Amino acid sequence: NLGQLVNQIIWIKEHTKNKVILVTSAAITCGSEKLNIIPKNTREKQAAAAIGQLELLKNYSHFFEAKGYKIAQVLLTRDNLISEKYKQNITNTLNTLLSHNVIPIINENDTISTDEITFGDNDLLSALVSKTMAASTLVLLTDQRGVFNTNPNEDPHATLIPNITNISQEFINKMPGSTNPRSKGGMKSKLMAAKKATESGVSVYIAFGRSETVLIDYINGIISGTIIST
Repeated sequence: NLGQLVNQIIWIKEHTKNKVILVTSAAITCGSEKLNIIPKNTREKQAAAAIGQLELLKNYSHFFEAKGYKIAQVLLTRDNLISEKYKQNITNTLNTLLSHNVIPIINENDTISTDEITFGDNDLLSALVSKTMAASTLVLLTDQRGVFNTNPNEDPHATLIPNITNISQEFINKMPGSTNPRSKGGMKSKLMAAKKATESGVSVYIAFGRSETVLIDYINGIISGTIIST
């Protein structure tokens, strides 16, 4: 629920000194629903993203501005965060927005990119943003309670792994990808992003995104997902 997520972010801003940058997905999903299609190729996904970006930001704006907070949209591709020139511009922009108490909402620029659409659900982008901004923690919210030893959708005896250090590629390869044609990613891309982030000194928390209190609980030391570190 988008409203629940927004309420938790506002709580963090009002009860802690943490600064929040939100990397969001769902533009393709929103656009697909608006068009009433299941996109079958990259062009259809890009078209859906063009429509979905507007819907997504309209919803975020509704919830944040109802509580008196301003938001800003920042559309990026992975290439933007590889180039030193662009990285500095992005850092300057994000820091300026944060200094004015504006919440940056970052999404992949799916209407012009193709690698991101076929790669993952903004997971790698969030890791690159975390590295660029020297963040202390990257939280990856998903439809699972965290990382399990086997696929919990197939194995009723799957158990949650509360802590992971030094993710191996072999471990990542065992994880399932997304099976939703309207979305991307899956746990595999989240672990690939976590590996990238932790190699840059950013700790990662993978947790259940549909919880009303998952972020607040984490701030208060209540851990329900998986913490990943080096």
